[in-house]
Amino acid sequence: MYTLTVIAAVFVSAAVLVHLARSDPKRRRVFGLPAYEGRRWVWPSLAVLAAPGIGLLVTGDAAGFTIWLGILTVTGWGVAALNPHRSAALGRALRRPSLKSDRSFDG
Repeated sequence: MYTLTVIAAVFVSAAVLVHLARSDPKRRRVFGLPAYEGRRWVWPSLAVLAAPGIGLLVTGDAAGFTIWLGILTVTGWGVAALNPHRSAALGRALRRPSLKSDRSFDG
């Protein structure tokens, strides 16, 4: 049961990290991207980012909190190191249907 809670906490926090990286004005300027359209919501995003960790602590899952904190740190490094142009290309590749699944094989 606690394993699923930690995995859910990691996914929620990772999604918020990606949102914060995508909407960061300095990061967008450095990579030559246009300004982020829409409100950034930094403080509410940080609250959502910390909420799963606080929830793990409240439930008494110290090991889950430690795992969440470690995975969140590594995920943050990965998001910061990822070039936005490369991540956009990766996102397009993941959304595009595979050519192999469209072919029918005559046997």
